[in-house]
Amino acid sequence: MTQSHCVQLPETFIAGDTAVDAKSFNGIRKLCAPAQTISAGANGGPVTLPLLDQLVDLVRPGKPELLFMSKRTRRALKRSWTQYRH
Repeated sequence: MTQSHCVQLPETFIAGDTAVDAKSFNGIRKLCAPAQTISAGANGGPVTLPLLDQLVDLVRPGKPELLFMSKRTRRALKRSWTQYRH
């Protein structure tokens, strides 16, 4: 796998659209039903553990086997978890 593929794969995983690129695949934004999405507010909001719980509860069928997120989001969740524990 080339470096450009390593950069392109995460982007395609999230925003891929076969209507835009027939050689690609549909990403999460295209595949998720609106009933399986949540909003943290009109302009976004902080990542919180309760918000993550809401999102995990929307996964159908079953439960998620992994959580795909940016490093920034992971750090925000880690801060939230640290504050929660104290």
